[in-house]
Amino acid sequence: MVQSHKMAGPLNDELEKRFPWLFRDLGFRLTHYDCSRAHMGDSVAEIQSNSLRIRFIRDRSRIQVELASATEAGRWFELGLLWYALTGQQPEPELDGWVWFLRDHLSELAEALGPELSQTKKEFQRRQEENREILARYMPPINWTIRLGRFKTSPLGMIFMGPLGWIIAAGLTVLMFLFR
Repeated sequence: MVQSHKMAGPLNDELEKRFPWLFRDLGFRLTHYDCSRAHMGDSVAEIQSNSLRIRFIRDRSRIQVELASATEAGRWFELGLLWYALTGQQPEPELDGWVWFLRDHLSELAEALGPELSQTKKEFQRRQEENREILARYMPPINWTIRLGRFKTSPLGMIFMGPLGWIIAAGLTVLMFLFR
């Protein structure tokens, strides 16, 4: 069973302290990190090997992992979506789960983002389009009726669409007649 740890510091420190084998055994090196104490400890850490770049992102205590090929470093793939595109399965979304998942599937991911990169891109795009089509079937298109309904249930909407809104509308109507 994977144990969840509450993260207190920057992701680069977490990776180096808790998963030293990433660097020692798998040959990754830290290439970039940043941490914002002002934003609840949001943090990013990028590591790179000869074949892969991996970016760990903590945003509001949620962990996301992205991968890029060493040859096409500007094109990042979100790991959960990439793995789903390749296998139809998703990894555990905690730092421990992501890191152990990477260790167990590193050669497959390096292959997918190395020699098979063009096929991976096609499959990734196909799965994204498939997901958009499924979502479109179950989610109606956003039109003015839906937007108005959402506005009515918002705090601002409740104010303007409720009694205060009627008072404002009546006041504006009176002003229109006075200044004709």
